[in-house]
Amino acid sequence: MHDRVKFILFLNQQAKTYRESLESMFGQCDQRFVLGSIKESIRKDGKPHTQYPNEFHFKGDCQVDIHIGKDAWQNCDYDRATWQLAHESVHLLDPVKEGKATSLEEGLAAWFQNEPKFHSNRVRKYIKQSIKDSPDCYDKAEELVRRCMPQLTSVVKKIRSSGVRIQKITAGELAPYLPNVDKETIEHLCRKMDYT
Repeated sequence: MHDRVKFILFLNQQAKTYRESLESMFGQCDQRFVLGSIKESIRKDGKPHTQYPNEFHFKGDCQVDIHIGKDAWQNCDYDRATWQLAHESVHLLDPVKEGKATSLEEGLAAWFQNEPKFHSNRVRKYIKQSIKDSPDCYDKAEELVRRCMPQLTSVVKKIRSSGVRIQKITAGELAPYLPNVDKETIEHLCRKMDYT
């Protein structure tokens, strides 16, 4: 039990650190949402995800829980859990129900998850091993985001500061800020993510 408590405390501290990094790059998290708890995945496939235990709504505060994959959770695998937490933390900027994220949001999540400069040395080593296990759809979204870096961080922050949620950013809003990025890449980023 002591190990599990230590594990959860570590993840909560790491979530706070990730939130600070993400807010400095992309602007404040939507203030209507609060991080609830970090727990084991409840999905049948055991994969990490966000969940809204009190339903998804905009009438006052709404709690968002982060669920870590079953393998990482059950084994108190700090590196894998931290890597998964980094991805899910991006979804706390502008929480959205599962399946409605754009390639931009999922690409930013995969980029943040896999960018060594945001992580400890232990997690950096894990990233090198784990990238090959990432599904192709996330690889594609991350590759699209990397094509637009480093300008994309300030662009997303600027657009979000006007009240537009990440999932609602349009190609028309992105294009003027990314003149060296091809139209097809920008349009693909703004589409709903194809998880197949």
